[in-house]
Amino acid sequence: MSFLENLVVAWVTVFALLLLVVAALAYRRSANPKIAGVMAAFALMFVKGLGMTWFLFTTTESNPAFLFIGIVDALVLLAFYLSALRP
Repeated sequence: MSFLENLVVAWVTVFALLLLVVAALAYRRSANPKIAGVMAAFALMFVKGLGMTWFLFTTTESNPAFLFIGIVDALVLLAFYLSALRP
């Protein structure tokens, strides 16, 4: 378990939670079903981040794929934000 893996997974999890809150506020304001879909995607990314965090802290082995997966997750979250929630 490396510091960089922990940092990337933690950042993705917090970023997903932040975007989930923004999407929930946007949905509350507009009640657009597309925003509900984006909100569900952010919720799934947040749950995935929690699962990855749990795995990183319960195992002693380091998996280099976590760094790649975390970076890809961050890019997916950024793409969702830019395509759906940007004003």
